[in-house]
Amino acid sequence: MELYITRHGQTKANVEKYMQGQTPGELTQEGCEQAKKFGVYYKDTKFDEIYCSDLLRAKKTLDIILDENLHKEEYKNNIIYTDKIREINCKSMEHKPCSEYVKLRSSPLERYRFNSSGPQDETDIDIFYRTSIFLDDLIHKNISNKYSSGINKDNVYQLNEEANKIKSDDVITLWKEKKLSANDNNKELKKILVLCHGGAIAEILNNILYRMKKNVTIRRVVSQNTGLFVIQVYLKDKCAEKEIINDNDLIFNFKLFNDITHLNNNV
Repeated sequence: MELYITRHGQTKANVEKYMQGQTPGELTQEGCEQAKKFGVYYKDTKFDEIYCSDLLRAKKTLDIILDENLHKEEYKNNIIYTDKIREINCKSMEHKPCSEYVKLRSSPLERYRFNSSGPQDETDIDIFYRTSIFLDDLIHKNISNKYSSGINKDNVYQLNEEANKIKSDDVITLWKEKKLSANDNNKELKKILVLCHGGAIAEILNNILYRMKKNVTIRRVVSQNTGLFVIQVYLKDKCAEKEIINDNDLIFNFKLFNDITHLNNNV
C-alpha cells in the first residue's frame, strides 16, 4: 500500500497559536486555499481508500481536496471517518496558548512521561497507541491478515521507559531517515489517503520508525498544513507464505517527506 498522509489546512488556532485539541477547529481562508491547491495538484490521483479524522477541520479540508479530484464521484459513501487519527485530547489546555503547553513538556524526555492535569487528557504515548491500531488495521486489510506488530497495551508503555534511556543526540530522527529510504519499487500499490492532524502524523511516523527498528524519536516531526508524506509499505516477496507476518517482513519506503510543492502553484 502507498500511504498519502497529510495534515488539515491552516486553522484560526494555528494562526493565533492556541491549543485546539479535539475541538472542531475553523479553517482560515488560507487553509481553504491550501486544501484547494492540494486538490488541484493531485486531481488525477485516484485513491483506493480514504481515511479522515472525524474532527470538523479535517473533514472540511478533505471536502475541498476531493471537490477538485477527477474521481470524486467514486468516493461517495466510501470515506471512513475515524477517531483513531484525531489530534491529542488536551481538554485542560484547550484555547490556552501553545507556549503554555510547550512549557509542560520542556524536557525532551517528557513527551512520554507527561502526567496530564485533566482526567480526559491524553499523552503522546496514547496517540502512539491508537495510531498503532490504525496502522495495524490498514496492514491487515491491504497486506496480510496474518500480520502482528507486537505492539499492545502492555508493552506500549515500555516505550516510556526506553525513551528515558535514549540520549537526544543518539536519536535517529525521521529527518535523517528520509535520506535513507530504499529505491522506489515497481509494484502496483493501493493508494490510501489519510487526512488528520499534526500530533497524529507525528505518532504515525514514530510508529513507522519503530517498526523499522529505529529508535522512537523524542523530537516530534512538525508537519506543515497540507504537507504530504508518501510512504510505501509492502511485503518482502520471500515472506508471502509465512504463517505470521511481522515488521521484519515489511518494506517501509519514504517517497515524500512533508512535501509542500503543491502550495507553490497558483490556482
